Amino acid sequence: MVNQEYRKILTNIEKKIYDQLLDCYINFGSYVILSEIIDYNLLEKLNDYILLDNPRIFYIESYTVQQNSLGYFKLIPTYKYNHHQVEEIDKNIDKIIESIISKTKGNNDWEKIVSLHYILSRNISYDLDNYNAHNIIGAFLEKHAVCDGISKAFKCICDKLNILCVVATGRTNSSTLTLSTNNNHAWNKVMVFNEWCNLDITFDFTMSFNEYIRHDYCLISDDRINKTHKQHLNHLKLNCNTDQYSYFERYKMIASSLKELIFKVEENILKDIHIFEIRLDNVKRYDLLEGRIIKFLEQLLIKYNKSKYSYSINKEMSSIYIEIQ
Repeated sequence: MVNQEYRKILTNIEKKIYDQLLDCYINFGSYVILSEIIDYNLLEKLNDYILLDNPRIFYIESYTVQQNSLGYFKLIPTYKYNHHQVEEIDKNIDKIIESIISKTKGNNDWEKIVSLHYILSRNISYDLDNYNAHNIIGAFLEKHAVCDGISKAFKCICDKLNILCVVATGRTNSSTLTLSTNNNHAWNKVMVFNEWCNLDITFDFTMSFNEYIRHDYCLISDDRINKTHKQHLNHLKLNCNTDQYSYFERYKMIASSLKELIFKVEENILKDIHIFEIRLDNVKRYDLLEGRIIKFLEQLLIKYNKSKYSYSINKEMSSIYIEIQ
């Protein structure tokens, strides 16, 4: 199943053109004459929507457009690979997707999504310079990609697992993390227990340390992700209204005071868990809190006979990563 959320928001005429273009691309058509008169901006939008809905269409290099005297467009695509090359690439991608799915743990969609979040984070490097960084070849075969390729790869796997998922696009204004010079960005919206949630694998793994993958952007609401992300206005009405399925909520790793934070940290140490994340709610003065956290962590080293600690606070997402050794 390929979920086509962008197609769903189109008018009937726009869907007709979308389908014409998609059929041309799937069958490696040399050209397509559109059945309706449209403007060039709409044509660009429909092409963008096709590539977001259908990440397996990774082989379009560019296209040129001619317009006849009646105003109808003739679109002529240029392909990066021929049909036989794409068949071979698809076979290799299918093998990798099947391998990832075989390693995915979980009895429900939430557990599978969190597992996939970890697997992709551990197996892809962020690489702006890779030729295929923006498509699934970069993510699956070369393991070097950017947010665009990573979010498309995640959608491909979700399509295979029949989990509703879309690639969301927009811009970021994070002071914690800058991934590109123009701040254009892509992430996912995914359905969990009949609720849409935001998932930004790229932001999480590029903030992570060693083998531990952070979950600041794992299944969160629009209100929370809007602190650092701004989605493009594309009329995609997929509102993410809840944080109840976020990693922090599900594992009850939330502290609304220093006292609660201390309790959570000690609770994890006693369980022999030495790397963890906690969301900090209702914090107004991080400059004051951070000094108290450092003092507390130093006391922990003595109390539990540990050698060192490290921590990282993400003020924008109100979370802290702590490692005690």
